[in-house]
Amino acid sequence: MSSEFEHKGFFYTRGNHKLRKYLDIIRVDKKNNDTPDLMVVMMNPGGSKPALGKSDNCGECEAVPDKTQDQIKKVMDEANFNYARVLNLSDKREPKSSEFYKFIDGEEGKSVDHSIFSNKRKVELAKLFNSKAPVILAWGVHRSLKALTKQATEAINNLDGRNPPFCVGWLNEGKKYIHPLVHYEKGKSAEWVEQITSQLNLVFRSSSEKKRINPSYDERWNRRDKGLITCWEVGRKMRDSENRLVKKVERDELPVLGWKGGVSEKLKKSKGKYGSLNYLAQWQGLKGEDLNISLVKEVIIKFSKTEKEVTFTPDSTKY
Repeated sequence: MSSEFEHKGFFYTRGNHKLRKYLDIIRVDKKNNDTPDLMVVMMNPGGSKPALGKSDNCGECEAVPDKTQDQIKKVMDEANFNYARVLNLSDKREPKSSEFYKFIDGEEGKSVDHSIFSNKRKVELAKLFNSKAPVILAWGVHRSLKALTKQATEAINNLDGRNPPFCVGWLNEGKKYIHPLVHYEKGKSAEWVEQITSQLNLVFRSSSEKKRINPSYDERWNRRDKGLITCWEVGRKMRDSENRLVKKVERDELPVLGWKGGVSEKLKKSKGKYGSLNYLAQWQGLKGEDLNISLVKEVIIKFSKTEKEVTFTPDSTKY
C-alpha cells in the first residue's frame, strides 16, 4: 500500500524537543492536488520520523510511514480520498504514550508551544487546515488529553464561523474519539476503518435542523454531499406548498420531480428503472424525513402503484 502513496511531514525541533507540524499522505497518481480533501486530527506524531538521511529539523521532507498511517490510507481507499493531512493535538514526537502523557501533564509541556490548535498559532492553523474537507477526529481516549481536545475542538469549530467542518469519529462509551489503532481488542482496528468509512460516505441531516440561509453556490453544489443537502432542502420547501405531491410521496409514490427517478406511468420493464440520489434526497425532504443517504450505496424503493422497483444509485451511467 505504501508504494501507492507519498508521505511528507514537516519536522522541526525546539530545544531538545523533536516535533512534527503536519503529515501529508498523497496518492502518487494525484500528486498535482494542492489542497487536502481529508483532514485527520490525532493525538501526537508518535514515533514518526523523517526518511533516512534527513535531519530532525528538515522542515518539509519525506517521512517514514507507520501502522497508524496505514489505517488512514485504508479509509482513503474505501472512501475515495486522494490527499489527507494529519494534524495532532500536540506536535511532540514521542512513541511511548505514557511518556507523552507525562510531558503534557508536567511543567515541560508548558515550556514549549507544541499544539497547532493553541491561540498563539491561529495563523498557522488557518493555512494548514482545509475547513471545507471532512475531518476525522481520532485522538484517543486518555484523560490527560482533556484540555488539548477541548482546545482543538474549539479551534476547529471557529475556523469558519459560518459553517463548522463536517467531523466524523468513532466514539467510545465515554463519548471520546477512538484512535485508529485499537490495541485492546482483536479486530477493532479493522472495525475502526469500517466505522469511519461508513460515516464519511453518509450524508445526514435531521428534519429538525434549521434551513440554511442563502448558502453560496460552492456550499450548495461543491461540498462533500455533492448537492444532496440542496436537493433535500428544495424538497422541504416544496412540502410547505405542494400538497398534491406531499400526498403522493406519503403513499410511497415516486412523482416526477427535478431529477431522474420519478415515475410518470406504469413501469413497462419488469426489471424496473434507475434514478439519481438527487431525486432520493428531494423525495426525502418532500416526505418530511431526515436526509439519510450513502454516497456509495444503492437504495431500492418499490413504487406503490405498480409494485415495481426503482433503484437509486450513485452511478450516473445507469440512468
